[in-house]
Amino acid sequence: MAIANLRFLDGQTAKVEMRGEQSTKAVRRQLGGRTTARLALMTVVVIAAVFLNAPLGIGIVSGLVLYQLVFVVNVMRVVTSQGGMG
Repeated sequence: MAIANLRFLDGQTAKVEMRGEQSTKAVRRQLGGRTTARLALMTVVVIAAVFLNAPLGIGIVSGLVLYQLVFVVNVMRVVTSQGGMG
């Protein structure tokens, strides 16, 4: 699920970039609405998995949390190595 989420995020970002010059507000609105819908769908799937098979659902939640933590750490590592923070 985490990989699918990342692929959908990449696709959404690519679509926004290809449209050329837009205001920041318009870009945020596009990405915000799509992100909310994507995360809502993932939440429904995870909750359904928890109710259908508790160990599987808990495993999915744990995997998503672990993936997100690793992703954020890697992004922060890249940003700090490029001098983007501080």
